[in-house]
Amino acid sequence: MSDREEYFRKFPLINYNGQNGINIMRRIDFDPKVKALYQNFYEHTLTNNEDIQTLAHDYYDEVDLDWLIYLTNNIVDPYYDVPLKENDFSTYIKKKYGSIEKAQQKIIVYKTNYESDPGNILNIAGYNALTGAQKKYWQPIKTPNGILGYERAKDDIFITTNKILLLEFATEQSNTFIKDENVYIENNLEQKATVSSANTTAVILRNIDGDFDRDSNFNIVGKDSNLTIEIKFDTYNLLKQVIPVSEEAYFTKLTAYDYEETLNENKRDIKLVEEPQAESLNRQLTDILK
Repeated sequence: MSDREEYFRKFPLINYNGQNGINIMRRIDFDPKVKALYQNFYEHTLTNNEDIQTLAHDYYDEVDLDWLIYLTNNIVDPYYDVPLKENDFSTYIKKKYGSIEKAQQKIIVYKTNYESDPGNILNIAGYNALTGAQKKYWQPIKTPNGILGYERAKDDIFITTNKILLLEFATEQSNTFIKDENVYIENNLEQKATVSSANTTAVILRNIDGDFDRDSNFNIVGKDSNLTIEIKFDTYNLLKQVIPVSEEAYFTKLTAYDYEETLNENKRDIKLVEEPQAESLNRQLTDILK
């Protein structure tokens, strides 16, 4: 008997259209107060080759107790709510973004970069010298004798782009750039951006990486469209500076691949009901569903 069958054997039977069946619509959950008592749970990080069924067998000696791990961690989808293995992750990326390369080139979000700034401590004078807007990226290091200094605040702030700008073409085009494709300044792959929209006379760009404000006409090249279009340098129009210049140092850009990989890795940290409680909860499930 599979672990799925063992789990659903606990559910009550109903009569549906003259046939007996399992009432799979029944739902249960832990009391929120119990979930708040972290001493009842054991923290565990799933390895690359570890799945929930294997973990249930190794930790509880019962593979059919995988339902307890799902329930404890609010896992609804047993495939996508847990970390994908390497091959499955690659397949997912290719299906969603077209290829690994495209996912690695596509900028989709800017995130606060406190993880890459560990141990950077400002003294009180340094903190006071910051602008009011910059201070939100720092938090005090408190001691019994007062504030020792300030370290980066561990707040995840996501912003969809750093800036948005408009550029006009030197001449009207018969074809134009493709929405969401990456473009770059000709002969300089490091100076790149993403197309928000385009017509035959102009393009609006976001996720600006480099300097598109030039003193003479220049060409930009589309990665997907393979178009090279000349830009009139004096039409540079910064429509919006989304991340203020004074705050840019506190953010890092994430590609689609980086973002998806981060989400996938974050699913590795789970909680397990401690083994002595597992059998008791298993019995309670049977009683509740009856």
